[in-house]
Parts: sequence; C-alpha cells; structure tokens
Amino acid sequence: MSDPTSGSFDADRPQRKPGTAARPNVSRAWDNWSGGKDHYPSDADIAAKIVTILPNIRDSVRASRRFVQEAPRYLAELGIHQFLDIGAGLPQATGTNLHEAVQAVQPEARVVHVDNDPNAVMRGRAQLISSPDGRVVTVDGDLRKVAEILSNPEVTDTLDLNRPVAVCLNALIHFMGDDEDPPGMIRQLMRAVPSGSALTLTHATADYVPEASAQAEVVYRQAGLPAVHHRSLQQIADLVAGLDVLDPGIVPVERWAAPDCTAEPKPALPALTDALGYALVARKR
Repeated sequence: MSDPTSGSFDADRPQRKPGTAARPNVSRAWDNWSGGKDHYPSDADIAAKIVTILPNIRDSVRASRRFVQEAPRYLAELGIHQFLDIGAGLPQATGTNLHEAVQAVQPEARVVHVDNDPNAVMRGRAQLISSPDGRVVTVDGDLRKVAEILSNPEVTDTLDLNRPVAVCLNALIHFMGDDEDPPGMIRQLMRAVPSGSALTLTHATADYVPEASAQAEVVYRQAGLPAVHHRSLQQIADLVAGLDVLDPGIVPVERWAAPDCTAEPKPALPALTDALGYALVARKR
C-alpha cells in the first residue's frame, strides 16, 4: 500500500501510516461486499464473517449500490437538478457514482458529496469529477451536525437551497441510535429545502432475519465497528412522516425500481425471507 507521506500516493487505494494496523472500517467492508478492491485484509476478514451469518449481504449491498444510482437518476428525470449526498462513502468504479448517474440525465446537475471519513473525503475530492456543465464537490461533514453541513461555504456555493434539492441518506441512518433523534435530523434537513425537494433512503432491518441480524451485530461490536440500529418497516415509515413516499413505497432494497423503469425486473427474493434492508424515495409537499 502506498503512503501519502512517502511521496508516492495512489488515490485508488486506501491509505494509512506505515506500521499501523488497519482497523476494520464500514466503508471498506461495504467495498468488499460490493466486489471492490479498496479494503484491507482486516476489512475482508470481518466481511467474510458477516457473510457466514448473513449470506445475502453481498446481494443486498449491491442492490443498495444500484439504488444509489437509480433513485437519484429517477429524481433527475423528474426535474431535480441538485443533490446533497450525505454519508457518500468511498468513490465507486467510474460510471457507478451518484453524480455520474444524475449528470447523465441532467449534465448541469450540481452534487455535494458529504462524509465524515477523512479517507472518503480525500478520495472523493481526487476522483469524483463533474461534467463540464455541472458541479461536484466533496466536503467533510457529519449528519449529527446538520447545521454545519448546511452552512458549509462549499455547500452553499454549490446548491441553491431555495430550489428543490434531493437529500440522499443511503445506508447511513441505521448508524444513528434513537437517542440521537434521527427523525429530527431528517426533519431539519427537509425544513432547509423547499417544496418539491426529495429524500432517498436505505436502512437496515431485522424484520426478515432477526436472529442472524443480532448475531451480526455482535460481530460488528467485537470488531469495533459502529452499531447498526435495525429498524422495522413501521419505524422507517416514522422516520419520513410528513413526506410523500413515492411508488413503489417502502420496499426491500432488492425490489425497489422507479415507477417508469423499463429494465428487466429484479430477481424476486426467495419467499421474501432474507431481505436485509428497505429503500424508499419520498417528496416534500
């Protein structure tokens, strides 16, 4: 692995200081599950342990990655030109990132990627490049500090909060405990944007595999990873109370598709027994 302090820096690989052990990281574990290369052996080890408990997790993560492209693209087709992607994570392969999906529809789209992982921010700034007619920036920010995100000069210089914005919270809210008031975070974000704005959200659930999800949570905690707060369908609906959930509703992420999608149907889950997360798109009246 290259080290940024050595004079040989490879922006395509995760970075760490010489002689330090890489602790497992959520973004890098997701990279492993999605078939990427940007992870350490420690991330691969924890990812493999989770796969033995939740065999469907690779399919679920890949479905989540599809949603990250398809849901914003759908909103771009509906006329939204601005996107605030909080918890963006590590950049993905060229052509599969959120800003690329929306700028393929709206070349002038303006996108802000936000993450609190320094490596994700560094990589995003180096790799996430806008189309000539649009704008893409990557900023450091934490959903727990919504006001700081909204007042960041790069955010306010990129997005016009008087025009509709799609707020994207994908695979993020389930890292927030009830004591942190995630519904309040969402309300604060959506109050800052006008009517016609939208929200995309994916969230882990234990509705279908409660025992296995509990076992996986033990592994996460033992590895020092953030706790995953699984929520039920009703609890996720409560997170977006006051917004209009668009078709197809709050559904397992593998089954989400834009209403006008002409692509081949996604494979059905076996008896709908192993879904690990829900997805939704909602709009502000």
